Amino acid sequence: MKDVLEEKENNIDKIILQIIGFTLNGEEYALEIKNVESIIKVIKMTRVPRAEKYIIGVINLRGIVMPIIDLNKKFNLNSKIEKSDSQRIIILKIDTISLGILVDGVSEVIDLKQKELNSNPTISSAISSEYIKGVCKLEEGDRLLTLLSIEKILDLKS
Repeated sequence: MKDVLEEKENNIDKIILQIIGFTLNGEEYALEIKNVESIIKVIKMTRVPRAEKYIIGVINLRGIVMPIIDLNKKFNLNSKIEKSDSQRIIILKIDTISLGILVDGVSEVIDLKQKELNSNPTISSAISSEYIKGVCKLEEGDRLLTLLSIEKILDLKS
């Protein structure tokens, strides 16, 4: 019985995934790092006629043309941040799809422990709960990050 309890305690402190933290409209969010290829400064984009309003253009990165999605526009957030030096494009690759998401800033890569993730949160958020995978309550600094499901945001099978 003691071994079972010790194993449970050890699993709570076990790192279960890595996430990347970023900000949107002054709030902290995160994505699983497994799909992140790189993070770049905002570069010149080419507008795409008749594209969804949240697709702000395409870029050519190392010979790959990819769409850039503004998450503030995707989630209908009234972003307080205009163009700034802190904005970044997170380059993602999901299966065969390459794309970028524009965020207000990127904070850090975090090793997430089992005990820090609540995958059934009941939270009030500006973002629809269908896009939320969980809430991360980090031990240091008593921070909360909303873990987003990029597959659901992009309307891919998850």
